[in-house]
Amino acid sequence: MIGLVCFGKAVAIVTLSVFVIGLASLRTQSELDVEPRSQERHPVVLPADTLLAIGDLHGDLEQGYAALKLAGLVNRNDRWSGGQATLVQTGDLLDRGPKSIELVQLFERLKGEAAAAGGAVHTLMGNHETMNLLGDYRYVSQEELAALGSLRKPPPLTLEAALHAGQASWRRHMQEDVGSVLRQRPVAVMLGQGTCKSLFIHAGLPLQLMLEVAQQASSFEPDILLEKLNTLVQGAVQNCSEGRCTKYQGDLLTGGNSPVWYRGYVQDYEAKLCPEVQQVVQNLKVVRSPLTLSS
Repeated sequence: MIGLVCFGKAVAIVTLSVFVIGLASLRTQSELDVEPRSQERHPVVLPADTLLAIGDLHGDLEQGYAALKLAGLVNRNDRWSGGQATLVQTGDLLDRGPKSIELVQLFERLKGEAAAAGGAVHTLMGNHETMNLLGDYRYVSQEELAALGSLRKPPPLTLEAALHAGQASWRRHMQEDVGSVLRQRPVAVMLGQGTCKSLFIHAGLPLQLMLEVAQQASSFEPDILLEKLNTLVQGAVQNCSEGRCTKYQGDLLTGGNSPVWYRGYVQDYEAKLCPEVQQVVQNLKVVRSPLTLSS
C-alpha cells in the first residue's frame, strides 16, 4: 500500500505493508502488532492543508485504527481528530481479514465526523469492492462469515451451518446496505493544490483507458474526464451486478486495463511506461499519481 502525505509544499511518499506514517513518529510493524489500541500518545496537530492516503486494509480493523492513530486522524476514543485534514482511502477494505464490514462502517462514520470538523474523507472503489458487488465472494474471510452466521436466530449449531448462514447474510449485505454504500464510491479523485495536487486511484489509469474515456467525454478537461470515468465504472457495476453487462463494461471492471486491476505501472518496463505516465499526468494537470498494487 502507498501512503502519500502532503503538508503544503512538503511531500512524502512511502510504501509499507500497512500505512504507518505518523506525523510525529514512525513505528515498525512489530510495534503496531503488540501495542494496545487504547494506549495514549501525544496528540498530533495536523495543518489544515494536510493530505493523506491509506491503501488496502482488507478486513484488518485493528491495523486500520493503528494507521489512523499514527497519522493523527483519530483519537484514543476512535473519533476523528484530524481537524481540516483530508484522508483518501484508496479501496480494498473488503476480504481476507475478519472485519471487512466494520471497516466500511468505520470510514463511513469518519466521513461525517471529518466533514463536521472541516476536513474530508474520500473512499475509493478497489478491485475487491467490485468483486463482491459482482457476486465474487472467494476471498471473504471464513471467520467473518462464521461470525455473521452466528447472529442468526436460533444460532447455528455447527461451524458448517454458521458458514452457510454467513454466506447468505454476506450476500444480502452486498446486495443491500453495504452494497448501496460501495456502489456510490468513485474509482478516482483528484485532490490537493500545487505540489500536492494528485490523482488517487486504486490500481492505475493506463494511457489507453484515459484516451478512451476522453473520447467518450469529448473533453480532456481533467474534472470532466474523471467524472466520466467514475460514471462509466459505477454504471458498469450496476449493470454487471444485474446481469446486463456489456463486453466493454466487463473489461472496465475486470480487464487488464481496468482502473481497479491495472498492474502495468509496476510490471512493465520503465522505458515504455514513463512516457505514458507523463502524458497521463500532464493531461490531468496533476503532479503525481499515487496507486496501490491491486491484490
